[in-house]
Amino acid sequence: MRCPVAGCGAEALDGQPACPTCGADLRAYGVAIGLADLHFNRGLAHARAGDLAGAERELRIGLAFRPEDHESGLVLGKVLWLRGAQPEAKAILERLAALPGGTEVSRQAARCLEADAAKPGPGAAPSGPRHKPPQGRRKRH
Repeated sequence: MRCPVAGCGAEALDGQPACPTCGADLRAYGVAIGLADLHFNRGLAHARAGDLAGAERELRIGLAFRPEDHESGLVLGKVLWLRGAQPEAKAILERLAALPGGTEVSRQAARCLEADAAKPGPGAAPSGPRHKPPQGRRKRH
């Protein structure tokens, strides 16, 4: 975990109640990250079960706790696409594909957008991101 205090950004603070660099109390921030992870995992479970509305709800809740969680955004973009909300999904995927540093999330988002661009012309069966949601959740705390 990185310290959320502007100008600090100290790394590797997992499980610490305070930032050793700036002294900020990190307990509430740790709870928010835990809740974001909880809702991400619930969203994945709903998506795997075919409950896309439930997946969308849980992923949006998780992103409310941690808006910078790019992996949750990627899965939300895929879920929205499958639910027929392509404009919103495409906007999310484009933002993630443009992330600096060539992260795995940015590469996956770009592949989803490429799959959409390569789909056949009018009259063809609808397509979209063909990538499955991630199968596991990383440990962050």
